[in-house]
Amino acid sequence: MTKKEAERYEQMYLSLRRIARGYVSTDKVDRNAERVGLSPHEFLEYAYENIQQEAKNGLRGVRLPKSVTYITPSSGPPIGTKKDGKRQCKARRSKR
Repeated sequence: MTKKEAERYEQMYLSLRRIARGYVSTDKVDRNAERVGLSPHEFLEYAYENIQQEAKNGLRGVRLPKSVTYITPSSGPPIGTKKDGKRQCKARRSKR
């Protein structure tokens, strides 16, 4: 891993850590919303936007390795299905 890759990996790790630990639980939303003068709905909207921005910042400059194939929900069928909509993996039946 090069120095640049290590820096990007660390940036991604720190962003994920902030997302995982840095935001309040749903139980504390009401108390914190009142304290800052927002409704709970507005408080959640801002928190959601902040989480999205943290994720974008964490992924900035990080690329998926060429060996990994990734299908986004908008670019193709659900993962595990073929283009014709049939399941790729079927349970194996024992031949008795």
